[in-house]
Amino acid sequence: MRHNIKYIIVGTVAFIFALTASSVIGTVVNALIPNPNKVDPEGKLDEDPQKKSKAEWLQQLEGGGPAKTQETKTKSTPEPTPEPTPQPVAEPAPVFQPVNPAVAPPPPTPRVGPGNFDAPQPYTPPPAPRTGPGNM
Repeated sequence: MRHNIKYIIVGTVAFIFALTASSVIGTVVNALIPNPNKVDPEGKLDEDPQKKSKAEWLQQLEGGGPAKTQETKTKSTPEPTPEPTPQPVAEPAPVFQPVNPAVAPPPPTPRVGPGNFDAPQPYTPPPAPRTGPGNM
């Protein structure tokens, strides 16, 4: 019996030693070999996606369209330009502005849902009493 306990203790100590050695070796290898696939390398944080999308939306709102890409086109031979014909100028789309924005009442708040702790609870009737020949 003592022989089996000795093997259990030696196995447990060897297992703990192996786990510790594996962790130390992994830490040393990760310190020596840099990982280029890190999410955010030190000193180079990604831009906040909300700020980026808001900036794009404001640019589209003020600029009148999506952001224009910077593409360079090379022309091998210049084409002769025909006589310019006057083209009708398209009128800009009218911008909707409400007559009096303070007149419209705010939408009603929902009566139930997450976060509405002060909303009255709906009435639920009590369960039916369990009486009868089969409910003893």
